[in-house]
Amino acid sequence: MSRAVVKIYGERNAGTTWLERLLVRNFDLQLLRGGLPRPLQRAFPRSERLRDGYFRLTSARNLGWKHGLPPAAAVLDRVGRAGPPVVFVTISKNPYAWLLSLHRRPHHARRRHARFDDFLAEPWETVGRENAPARFSSPVELWNRKNAAYLELAGRATAVHCRYEDLLRDPAGVLGALGRRLGLPPRGPFENVVEATKRADRGRRFDDYRAYYLEERWREELDAARLDRINAALDVPLMARLGYAPVGG
Repeated sequence: MSRAVVKIYGERNAGTTWLERLLVRNFDLQLLRGGLPRPLQRAFPRSERLRDGYFRLTSARNLGWKHGLPPAAAVLDRVGRAGPPVVFVTISKNPYAWLLSLHRRPHHARRRHARFDDFLAEPWETVGRENAPARFSSPVELWNRKNAAYLELAGRATAVHCRYEDLLRDPAGVLGALGRRLGLPPRGPFENVVEATKRADRGRRFDDYRAYYLEERWREELDAARLDRINAALDVPLMARLGYAPVGG
């Protein structure tokens, strides 16, 4: 019996690497590549052109960059014809917390901003492998468009969506439900990944992330003016579909 084939999509700083490691540790599956192979990462740590080229050449077999928009319906129609069907897992993070995370670590950004307010006001220019328009009007619009696409994917393919906060609250429960929904055979009793998945966070562990996000300590970094600016651009109906509530200024 062939192993299930899984593809993950989620924005930068939304828990995709943790989710990948949880899935590989707990299920017997084949995970389609979402990032550059490690030897290429080490050899070319800052080359966006190389990353774009890699996914331009390989997206037919790995369905693209994990932080990109999911493929169009015509691409998905061809998935699985030559082998096991692909199932999808997508992940979202609370938009307010995510914006602060992206400002701290603006991976693949064309420009970096010392001030969070400047970051919020600037368009977000995408990279070639993002399968997206050349720019979004703001980082908030980036969150809106990507997260709407994750929900839309469920209407075109076998897909399960999860929230980063729910995964922090009950990783065993969320992963168990995900596995049952997608028919993934477990390797054994649940095993968490408690160490930080980013080099910059070395020393932080699962309980540190859990406290910061589940206690919503990020609220301390957002004053009324910042909340008003974010709320003016957020897709509130989309937030409701994802189970998030607007935070008042």
